[in-house]
Amino acid sequence: MGNSSGVAHAGRRSVFVLGKTIEWLLKPSTVAMLLLTAGCIVQWFERNRRTGRILTSTGAVILLLLGFGIPCNEIARVLESRYQAVLSPSRITGTPWIVVLGGGHRSVSALPLSSRPNTAALYRQVEGLRLLHAIAGSRLLLSGGAVFDSVSEARIAHDLASSLGVRDDAMKMEERARTTAEEADAIRRTVADEPFLLVTSALHMPRAMLLFQSRGMHPIPAPTDYRTPLSPAPSAYNVDVADATMHELLGLAWAWLRRNSGS
Repeated sequence: MGNSSGVAHAGRRSVFVLGKTIEWLLKPSTVAMLLLTAGCIVQWFERNRRTGRILTSTGAVILLLLGFGIPCNEIARVLESRYQAVLSPSRITGTPWIVVLGGGHRSVSALPLSSRPNTAALYRQVEGLRLLHAIAGSRLLLSGGAVFDSVSEARIAHDLASSLGVRDDAMKMEERARTTAEEADAIRRTVADEPFLLVTSALHMPRAMLLFQSRGMHPIPAPTDYRTPLSPAPSAYNVDVADATMHELLGLAWAWLRRNSGS
């Protein structure tokens, strides 16, 4: 029994790593980087210099377009505007749970607690705390497993909230989930069919809502961590937003395919 469980766990981890690898290869910045690298290497060979120039030029053009935010800034804006932010949380009633999804972290003991979540996770945790203080009788449900770390993201979020004065009885952790789909499955066991506030990045919210609603749950969107509007000037920030946007488009496509295939 234990052996079959271990094999299943290893299989799920392999699929997870494979998915992350494919996603990395499809990132716009990765495509540009690979084209530039391949082009530089190929140009060292006399017979393939024309091919090398084509590859290098293509990579440079892609990188330039990404730097200007073409076309991903507009796609990101559309995704982020799908749901409105919760500006007056004190008006919300009947939502005992505030679910805060994981966004990434690093459990480096030499860093202060405020520096262990990444930027997206920190935005989400702050928004969760804001809602908690504004909505009487609410509790935090902190989600996020240990993906490439020995400590779960839920634990990092719990420790940060505790250091800011949140009582243990006002928080619950879900430490097993590694993906948004796994988070939805795990959180469903706690919230059941009750309405709850769902806190995540605005760019991630459409995919999160699709995954939670497809499981018969009733999330109330509370987006944060807005990335748009952006400056039209070329920047590395625009490239980062392009990567994040592609991540969400791939995730939405996969979630849609799974829902419509019945799997």
